[in-house]
Amino acid sequence: MARRNSSVLLNRPAPGYAYSAVEDGTLDEPVNPFEKHRRTVVRLIFIVYFLLIFEGAIRKWLLPQLGRPLFFVRDPFVICIYLLVMLRGVSVSRSALFQVGLAFGVVGLALSGINAEFGEGSLGFLSVYGWRNYFLYIPLAFVIARYLEMTDLERLVRRTLQLAVFMSALVILQVNAPGRSALNTGLGGARDELYVVNTTVGGVVRPAGTFTSDLGLTAFVTSALSMAITMWTAPKRLRVLNMPWLVAASAGILVCLSVSGSRGALVWSSTIILGATIGAWFVSRAASLKLLIFIVVVVSSAVVLAPVLFPRSTAAFVQRWTNAGESETAAYGSGGILARVRHELFLFQAVFPITPSTGFGLGSASNASWQMGIRDRLIYFDTQDERNAAETDWGRHVLELGPLFGCCYILFRAVFVITLAVRAIMAARISGHPLPLLLWLYVSTLLLQGLVTGNGTLNGYGWLFVGLTMAAIERTRRGPVYLDRAPRS
Repeated sequence: MARRNSSVLLNRPAPGYAYSAVEDGTLDEPVNPFEKHRRTVVRLIFIVYFLLIFEGAIRKWLLPQLGRPLFFVRDPFVICIYLLVMLRGVSVSRSALFQVGLAFGVVGLALSGINAEFGEGSLGFLSVYGWRNYFLYIPLAFVIARYLEMTDLERLVRRTLQLAVFMSALVILQVNAPGRSALNTGLGGARDELYVVNTTVGGVVRPAGTFTSDLGLTAFVTSALSMAITMWTAPKRLRVLNMPWLVAASAGILVCLSVSGSRGALVWSSTIILGATIGAWFVSRAASLKLLIFIVVVVSSAVVLAPVLFPRSTAAFVQRWTNAGESETAAYGSGGILARVRHELFLFQAVFPITPSTGFGLGSASNASWQMGIRDRLIYFDTQDERNAAETDWGRHVLELGPLFGCCYILFRAVFVITLAVRAIMAARISGHPLPLLLWLYVSTLLLQGLVTGNGTLNGYGWLFVGLTMAAIERTRRGPVYLDRAPRS
């Protein structure tokens, strides 16, 4: 058997690995029946990940008549992963966060069972739907952390960046097509099979790419941005994409951001870049210099090329930013979008007075409840702030779980973010590899206050990338991978 490369040994082996020693004392390739099981689970994880990206395309263009059932297309694969892990008897994690997440799921399942048994039919469905949004994907994050090797993470990064090139081509077609075209709304024959296309000033389309809403494209392009920054700041030998592909992927990401019409995408991307700039200084001087060059090139390209290549989208976005900023300043005080973020951070407190101690039930404040036309029958709002709070994840937690349990779930998310931050920074400092830090910078926004229980795509992105972040931390924290330059002391 071929011996393992020394750089590979720097990564922590996957669970269950058993190595055989050769005569000279080095380690040979793993001889392990567990590896077949591991690879099967990893393939299923990849299926879930790529379904997350292409689920919308299937619902819009391939099987529009099955759009609603296909919302749950990833769930059977997630359940299959859990069954394979349990049948193999693998201990996924001893983390307190994992145990707390399971405890939340058990309590939530009990509440769902009660609502399904004693509530009317629609309430029973909503409670099951709500449980799925809250708890189904939490264990998947820990399975990903347990099973994915560094080579698996690298393959996922490579494929995502390659997809960014093709996504940008689709996005350009969508933004130049009418809002009511099949390219944007889908090929459904009935009204309820078509998807709503958001527009900005002047009716300029906010493209969704392969997703059913522009929120999905925002999640995709910002995740790809974090991966692209990782590749640009890493030494050449650690890049998993050759230079032509990396340049094309970076250009594709820039195109998607330029025509997205999303202020959230711009703020999210800016947060990632700012965090990466600060973090790179503590990891490696070489990385910080590369990142500075990358930022200058990207920002300059965006400022110069976006108005030339996409004049309508750029003008519409600037006007939308100005109009929204004025409205937000009038409503929330100086600071524009930042003032709005500050206001929404504490908006969940507005629903305390109207929420019973046990909440209104899982799913009661969800988009599904609103689309079914029963949310206002289940929850009586007295003020606009209460209605606005129901559109945020933290407000939804309080309404659906009750003040006590809802605040506990909010605290769970906050502690998760802080714990990952500490571990990601430590892993980046020890290894010199930027991947853990960049993945955390991406997912922290989602996990802290993003709509992980309010939007199916963001739910998937949130917990999948929590798992990818933990996997990157585990695979890099055992020693330096920048062998030509030790991490800064």
